[in-house]
Amino acid sequence: MHGKDSAFPESRKDVLSPYPENSPADSFLRRSPRIVGALSARLEAEENPLRTDPGIRPRLTAWAASVIDDCAWSLHHGRPCLRVNRMTETYWAEVEQEPWAAHPRHTSQAARFLFEEIAAALPQETPFASVRPALVTAQRNTTLRVEAAQIRANARFLAEEQAANQEFRRFLARELHDRLGSSVNLVSRQLELYELLATRPSDENAHGRLRALKAALSELNQQLRALISDQRRSERAGSLETALRSYADSLDLTVPEVRFDFSGEESWVPPHFLDELFLVLRECLRNSVRHARAEHVQIAVRFDSTEVRAIAHDDGVGFDVEAQLTRGGQASTGLTSLSERVTALGGRVRFLSTSGEGTRTLILVPITPSPTGAEAAR
Repeated sequence: MHGKDSAFPESRKDVLSPYPENSPADSFLRRSPRIVGALSARLEAEENPLRTDPGIRPRLTAWAASVIDDCAWSLHHGRPCLRVNRMTETYWAEVEQEPWAAHPRHTSQAARFLFEEIAAALPQETPFASVRPALVTAQRNTTLRVEAAQIRANARFLAEEQAANQEFRRFLARELHDRLGSSVNLVSRQLELYELLATRPSDENAHGRLRALKAALSELNQQLRALISDQRRSERAGSLETALRSYADSLDLTVPEVRFDFSGEESWVPPHFLDELFLVLRECLRNSVRHARAEHVQIAVRFDSTEVRAIAHDDGVGFDVEAQLTRGGQASTGLTSLSERVTALGGRVRFLSTSGEGTRTLILVPITPSPTGAEAAR
C-alpha cells in the first residue's frame, strides 16, 4: 500500500544498533522501521497532512526516529532520556520552520499514534520496571511536541490578531479624520462666516452664543486630533532600547541606578515581538523599582538572527518565587502576566530569586518571521 517513503528511508532499513546484540535496547531499536511504517499507515488512513503532505512527511519520519532512538537509550541506561525539553522543541520547530504549529490537532494525533506503536513494540518479556523509563521518555517527548505545536499556533494567532488590531486602529484613525474631522472643520468655518454677517447690535447675545459654540468646536477639534494621534502612535516609540531608556528617564530615579546593555541587530526582530518585549522588560524594571528596594538594576538584551535573549537583574531584597506564585495577589498576577506574554511569543521566562540576594529574570524568545498582516500594517 505504501511506497518506499512510507517508512524509513532505505538507508535506515538495516538499523545499526550501538547496543549489545539481542539486548532489549538492541531488539527494540531494530524494530524502528516497523514502528514508523505502522505510524505512517495509521496517519495515512486518517488522511493526516503530517503524513500525506510530501513536504512534511520526511520531517515526521525524522521526528519519529529521534523519539525511538531516545526510547532505546532509556531501555539501555534504565532512566528517562532528558535530551529534549519544551524550549528546544519550540525553538527548533520555528527555526527549521517545522509544520507542527500549522497542525496542532494533527500533531496531537501523530503523537498519540507514535506513543501507542512504541508501547506495543517494547520487549514484552522484559520486566515493566525495565521498560518504564522508555515509556516515560516516549510520553514526555510526544507530549512536548504537542505542547510546542500549541505554543507556536498560539503565537501565530496572537501575531495575526495584533496585526488585525493595528490595521483596525489605522482604519479608525482614517475614518475619524476623513469623516468627523472634516465635518467639524466645516461647521467651524460656517460659524465664522455667520459671525462676520451678524453685525447688528441687537444680535449681541447671538454673538456670545456663537463665540462660545465656536470655542467648543475648536476644543472638540483639538481633542479629535489628539485621539487620532493616539490611535496612530505605538506605545513603543522608536527602538526597544530608546523606549526603555525613555521610560526609565520618566521615572526620574536617583535610586536605583539603571543600566542598559544592548547588542545585536534589532531589525531581525518582528515589530510586534519588540512591542511585547518592551512591555515585558518595562514590567521587570517597574517591579525592581517598586518592590525590590534595589540599588542597581541592569537590563541586557542580545539580538541575533534566530532569537532574543534578555536578562533583567537587580540587587534588591529578592523574594521566594514559588511562594509568591502560590500565594496569589497583585505581585503574582504581574509575574503571571509577564510569563504569559513571553509564552505567547513562543518563548520561555525563568525567575531566579532568593530573599536578600536580588532577582534575575531570564527571557529567551525564538524569532519568527513577521506575518503578512503585520508587514502590511507597518
